[in-house]
Amino acid sequence: MTIEGGAVLFTDEVLKDENNIRKIIYKILKDQGTSIRIIALNDTRTRGKDFSCIFKIKFNKKFDINFKNISNSIYTIKAPRVLIIKLLIGYPYSEVENEMNIHKILGSQTTMMPICPSFLFHQEINNDEMMTTIGAAFYDLLKLKASNEDYTEFCDFIKNKDPKTSKQVQNIFVMEFIECTSYIEFYENTLTNNAGKKLSKKSFYKYTILDESIELSCANKSEELQNFFTYYMASLLAIKGFHHSDIHSDNIMICSNIEEKKSEQQEDQLNTERTTIFPFVIDFGRAGMINREELVFRELHLKGNGRKKLKLDDLSVEPYFDREQYLRPIYLNAVKNKTTIVEYVNRLLKEENYVDAVLTISMCINPKSGMYPSIFQGFYDFKHEPYADLYFITAARKIKYNSIISQLIQKRNLLEKGQQIMRDSITLSPEYPPYSGLDKIDPRIVSNEFDSKEFVDVDGGKLILKRKKKSIKKKSKKSKKSKTKKSKKFKKSKRN
Repeated sequence: MTIEGGAVLFTDEVLKDENNIRKIIYKILKDQGTSIRIIALNDTRTRGKDFSCIFKIKFNKKFDINFKNISNSIYTIKAPRVLIIKLLIGYPYSEVENEMNIHKILGSQTTMMPICPSFLFHQEINNDEMMTTIGAAFYDLLKLKASNEDYTEFCDFIKNKDPKTSKQVQNIFVMEFIECTSYIEFYENTLTNNAGKKLSKKSFYKYTILDESIELSCANKSEELQNFFTYYMASLLAIKGFHHSDIHSDNIMICSNIEEKKSEQQEDQLNTERTTIFPFVIDFGRAGMINREELVFRELHLKGNGRKKLKLDDLSVEPYFDREQYLRPIYLNAVKNKTTIVEYVNRLLKEENYVDAVLTISMCINPKSGMYPSIFQGFYDFKHEPYADLYFITAARKIKYNSIISQLIQKRNLLEKGQQIMRDSITLSPEYPPYSGLDKIDPRIVSNEFDSKEFVDVDGGKLILKRKKKSIKKKSKKSKKSKTKKSKKFKKSKRN
């Protein structure tokens, strides 16, 4: 199974010895040139005894030599010297282990089409109630470089005036930084860019993913935007053999690049510019693999709100809302296939019925990560609103989403195949010497099928493959000459 992840990684030299990673992280945290800022204090959990905090650190260029795609590349990459530190306090070991293992798989490979940020380092920083050197360095940096107001807010949030003395288990994750926004922020920015334009039920936004255009309705605020990208990212995880078990608007981020476009727009199109989107998924604490041990179906409570909404106790009565009318047969089919739910989900994926597959997965849990309710049960029985994005679904949207997702997955498969061809060419070709950072594909060895591509850089060091639009006639005329004239001049990758 080909797994994709991030692009800003430690060099092979660093990875030769695990101690090297700890030393580099420690030196970055202790360096006078390192800064830190709190970017999220997540108070969304129900127990009130565990805390998730996210910090952004910037480091000195002298550390560049330790990372791929910042300095160790055939190109001059202007990737920001920024990392993300995620701090988990009091989280169950099962979730921490899941976060680490799955993020390592999905976020530790070099690729042009990442699903999540690169994973770089993890450590439990207060073993035996004593801070590790990295834990102490982190808190020293936070107290020294964060503002007094931010540091006080953090201490109040975790309910401890001196975090170093906390008896709760603390885990640090170091990841690549990617400049993205939430669904709501992205939608609000889009509205700002289209200020003064009349909104109607027919109005739509046009976005580009992997150079494929998609149209999403602007009705009901950002509903279809959130709805579609939740299904898209859940589908990508599923075809890679994973389920998220906690997928909602805070766990999917939107990176975008806006290019001015002077061509004529359709009558009801709101955005005149070309908006290229790169979505990412984060937080894998409850995630698991799609196998019999880590994907288990969970039925709704017998006296819960969900059964009433879906009218499960009297199937002769139709649910009131369209979404419940659509969801009821999905749930009943899942119940029917609950003992073979993995095979059932894989069959739906094979049939390219991504919407039903994602909905069925949302009715399941990973028992290894703790006995939390499923997303479906969380929304319908416990009214957990962040999960609502997944359930604004109808038969009409299913047809639309399945068509778009199928098209995008086919494009990804094509690009992955081209990426593998290029990697093999790098490995086998004696004409060009090997180089580190294979995610920056050397254009000298690109095959004919892919010679019309350029690279688009996303803030965070990732490169996304983008196809230039050329007519079939022009391409066919040039194909015979491309073998002999391929090594002349090539454009450098452009940073968005």
